[in-house]
Amino acid sequence: MSWTQQCSTLGGGLVPVTSYTLPSRGLFGSTQPVASLTGNTFRLNDCVGYTRFFLDEKVYHVPGEPDSHACEIYGSCDGSVFLQFIIRDHAGRKIAHTPYLRLFQSSFNIEDVNGLLVAQVERIGRWNPMSKTCSGQAHKWLVKFPELGIPGASSLFPTAADRWPVAELVTVMSTRDGARLPSGLVGPSVCEMEKTGLLIASLVFLVAAIGAVTTLFVRVGVTPTQMMCLEFEASFCPRRKRTPNLPKYTV
Repeated sequence: MSWTQQCSTLGGGLVPVTSYTLPSRGLFGSTQPVASLTGNTFRLNDCVGYTRFFLDEKVYHVPGEPDSHACEIYGSCDGSVFLQFIIRDHAGRKIAHTPYLRLFQSSFNIEDVNGLLVAQVERIGRWNPMSKTCSGQAHKWLVKFPELGIPGASSLFPTAADRWPVAELVTVMSTRDGARLPSGLVGPSVCEMEKTGLLIASLVFLVAAIGAVTTLFVRVGVTPTQMMCLEFEASFCPRRKRTPNLPKYTV
């Protein structure tokens, strides 16, 4: 599969959508971040837009002595930073996860809830995920799945066609590493900044327009409106004087 990121100016929320296509250029699926108060969550959708899995990214900061490698190479010198990725099914049940990973860890395993091996992930070559310079070396990862018959292998994704959530996990992680800060958090993308700025500008314009209309009505429109209401009342609801009928008494 190949993937592309798209940013719709008027739709699609405030975040870009990553689309996955087959060699025949047919749409395979997509991933998109969703709002979450505890970390970052991504929907893994199929070709018709149905959410098949969820992917959670957790970032943990441990105060104290920093990781010497992360401090020297990545500038992360404020304690230690750990990340974890969790795959959940469409019902929200946890089905697989990574261990606690150090910042930009070059290799790790993915395990199911029983601790059995789902896949092994390894960075190909020696390259810095934070580097913004064009080194001519592609940022590639190798994903290896164990044979189902060997001890300790998980049958969570038994066939090659079932293993796409793992490939999308690695793709999401790799693309986010390009914008990841030494704190482990990910800075806002150009798409997020543009659409957030457009949203703020639209809200400011709306508030200004409401304020201008209100001020204009108070200064110019109140008196004509009052006169119009009084004329309507005089035309359709005129005032009437009624004399009560008193009983007649004879002396």
